[in-house]
Amino acid sequence: MTNSAAISEEGSIVMLNKSIVESKNEITKVYTLPDEEKPIYIACLDDYYFVLSQSGKIYQFCLLSYSLSKSFKIVKEIHKRNFVYLTGSFKHAFAVTDTGRVYGFGSNDHGKLGLGREQWGTDRFKRIKILKDYKIKNAYAGSFHSLFKTEDDSIIGFGWNRYGELFLDINPNDDSVYEPTAAAIDGKATYCTVGDSSTAIFVDCEVPYNSPNQILRDPPFKMPIIPVPEPLEQFSAPPSEEVSTPQSEEVSAPQSEEVSAPQSEEVSAPQSEEVSAP
Repeated sequence: MTNSAAISEEGSIVMLNKSIVESKNEITKVYTLPDEEKPIYIACLDDYYFVLSQSGKIYQFCLLSYSLSKSFKIVKEIHKRNFVYLTGSFKHAFAVTDTGRVYGFGSNDHGKLGLGREQWGTDRFKRIKILKDYKIKNAYAGSFHSLFKTEDDSIIGFGWNRYGELFLDINPNDDSVYEPTAAAIDGKATYCTVGDSSTAIFVDCEVPYNSPNQILRDPPFKMPIIPVPEPLEQFSAPPSEEVSTPQSEEVSAPQSEEVSAPQSEEVSAPQSEEVSAP
């Protein structure tokens, strides 16, 4: 389960993770960054939260039971860098500097961190050297693949392409991609979003939002206005008409006509004629 979080208007970080969901007593936890720093991006991994502050620093919060954090701490190995973008999910994360360099953390499963075929990953943020020839503006960390938007608004990526999530000009297959490879898209990429074996790329359109925390308050695009239907009038059932049961007409059985047996005609035997002898 990948964790989630939100940034409040006051700059607090509201966490929602598996332990809170499964607990009957624990409530949602709220944290702030040290030195009154304000967060602008949050990367929610399975075992870590990473936060990018307005001053360009990366902070981390560990969820591992043997090293559970009590507060956000600055990531020391990269604290001298100035970061402008942060992304992460599942088991890995990327942070992008103001000069277009990319630093990665976590698992390299299927080559998604850009560390080649052999290295399992890294537990410290490390420069992703295979991207040194590109100036990266944004990074997008999926479950098993990674995409990057370059300064010329093209998309490159590496990692698993089992379901075509890298948008390559080849049929999806089980092979992983270990080198930055250009996505086969027409036009300039505006924005990209990735997930579990899924990718969506917005091309030649308006950016979904201008800056962090602006999605709901001040979107730069016009939402369609959907008219709200007026409430239905209270429905009352029509008065029920009294239906009278038709009275059963008394049906009298037809009187049986007295049938008289035909009178037998008296049949008289023919009188024998007296015959005189000759």
